[in-house]
This record gives sequence, C-alpha cells and structure tokens, in this order.
Amino acid sequence: MNPVVTLASVLWGKMSIAAGIAYILAQFAGSIAGYGILVAVSPVDLTTDGICTTQPHVQLTVPQALGIEVILTAALNFINCAVWDPVNKDSLESVSLKIGFTIAGLSIAGGPFTGASMNPARSLGPALWTSTWNAHWVYWIGPLLGGSLSAILYKYTWLKEGSNNI
Repeated sequence: MNPVVTLASVLWGKMSIAAGIAYILAQFAGSIAGYGILVAVSPVDLTTDGICTTQPHVQLTVPQALGIEVILTAALNFINCAVWDPVNKDSLESVSLKIGFTIAGLSIAGGPFTGASMNPARSLGPALWTSTWNAHWVYWIGPLLGGSLSAILYKYTWLKEGSNNI
C-alpha cells in the first residue's frame, strides 16, 4: 500500500482520519519489515550495495528530482481517483491492469531519474536499513504534494457533486 493513496482516500472522505493514520503506520512498518526480510534472505550485503534505495540521478538537481516525484505521483493518484469516481463504476473489472500498467509506465519513465518512488513508505524501508539518506526528503514531499494536489484537483474538478459516496 501507499500512504499517498491512503491520504487521498482520507481527503475524499472515503476513510476516516483515524483509519488513515492506522493504515499509514502499517504501511511504514511493512516497508521496514519487508526490507529487513530482504536483507535477511539476500546473499549480498544490501547495506553497502544500496539495492532498492531511491536516490536522484547524480546529474539531477534536488528541485528537478522533487518535480519528477511530484509529477509521477500526481499521475498515479489521478488514476486512483478515476477508479474511485462513480462515473467509472462500470469499468472496474480491469482496475488491476489499469493501475499496474500506470505504475509500470511511470516507473519506466521516472526510474532512471529518481527511482520513481511515488511512495514514501517504499523509500523509507531501504533508507533505514542502508542509511542512504541522500535527498530522502524528496521522496516524502514530492509524493505527498503530487498525490494531495491530484486528489483535490480531481475531487473538485471532475467528480460530480453528490457522487462522493462510492
């Protein structure tokens, strides 16, 4: 799960703030535990190789990396909002494909530049285990900003009034 998607769900009123906080804490715990399991079962020293860490490309400035993460996460969350929109309720049979292909495309486009995190929890686990904190804040601020803005924009621009109850 992705804390940014959870935040969008709270912003849309689909989830209570208390439930959102519980989900987000579980997502961060899962990221930390998941990378810990990877370290435990991996034959290589992940703490020195930086496997799965998200870091900006060396030729990117930090503002450029931030902008890329904002755009990638906004696009991802925009798709999530479209899936939640009651107008699209008859098109739910292919939701997994839509979101999966979206993540794949965004990862291919943004991966070489920032690692295409789009998820603060995804970046936190590897950073904690490897002590790789290079521009780590980008992977919190970028996704939270892009995800929140896209959720609010979709809700108040495209979502029909009174259709917020999915």
